[in-house]
Amino acid sequence: MKLSVNNVEVDVEWEDNAATRGLHEAVQTAPISVTAHRYDGVEQVGALPRSFPRTDTNMHTRAGDIVLYGGDHLVTFFNSHSWSYTKLGRITGRTHSDLVDLLDVPHATITLTASNSGN
Repeated sequence: MKLSVNNVEVDVEWEDNAATRGLHEAVQTAPISVTAHRYDGVEQVGALPRSFPRTDTNMHTRAGDIVLYGGDHLVTFFNSHSWSYTKLGRITGRTHSDLVDLLDVPHATITLTASNSGN
């Protein structure tokens, strides 16, 4: 599965759990595009088109983490935060400064698409 933010594709190391498997299955039919907004100076958050399985745990996120909130919201972090989420993955190959530049904007379009490699 591929992820892009405002048409900038980023590398993601995806978790192996029911939520990511559900997302992966969903994008095989059509891409999922989330209109996200900056929240609390730490994240971009937006509603998914439906709910996905959740296994929430209390965690301390850091820049680059991608989580599922409430089963139906995609959250991508550019700073740290603590809350109860289902971890989906982590953006790799980007510095904290890169992530702030990419995500610390009023609104972002986050798109999930199928990849040829099956991840």
